[in-house]
Amino acid sequence: MTHVDDRRLLASPSTPPSAVLYDYHERALQPGTRHEPVTISSEAAKATRLLTTTERATARITLRPSVEGAGLLHEAVARLRVYEARGLLDRMSVHTVARNLHAVFFTGHPFGLIHAARGWHLLEELDRRDLIEVWLDTPCSGTTRQWLRLRLCDRLDELRFWESGNANVHNR
Repeated sequence: MTHVDDRRLLASPSTPPSAVLYDYHERALQPGTRHEPVTISSEAAKATRLLTTTERATARITLRPSVEGAGLLHEAVARLRVYEARGLLDRMSVHTVARNLHAVFFTGHPFGLIHAARGWHLLEELDRRDLIEVWLDTPCSGTTRQWLRLRLCDRLDELRFWESGNANVHNR
C-alpha cells in the first residue's frame, strides 16, 4: 500500500458513516440496556498466532444483518459497519482489521500490533457468535494443493485441539 492509498483510507467519505457509531452509542447508553459480557484474554488469543500466512491472507469478513445489543462485541461490529459504509472493508486485509480492533479496544505495547492476537481473537468471538462471518482457506491435511474453506472460529478450535496434545490421543 502506498502513501497515497493510506491518505485515501483516511479521507472522509461523501456521506459520513459515523451515524452507525452514534446509533450504537445512543442504544448502549439507554437505561436498562444489557451489555453482553465477553473475555478477551491473551492466553485465549495465543492460538491465533498459529494461523499460517496463507490463512491470514485469504481471510475475508462478511457482515451479518445487524443485531440489537451493546458491549464490546457490538461496538466492534459497529466499527466494521463504518469500514463497510466507507467502502474499505472489501479492500482491507483481515489482519489490518484485526490490528485496528486491537489498537482501539486493548492496551499494551505497540509490539503487540505486529501479530494483533487480541484483535484476531475478537474477530473469532464475533464469528463464533454469528455477528459476522470470517472465512479463510486452509490446506487439506496431507496435501498442499487442495484447500478447504473454513470459518475462523472452526479453524482456531482445530488449532487449539492439535496444540493441546489431544491429537496424540485422538490418533491412537
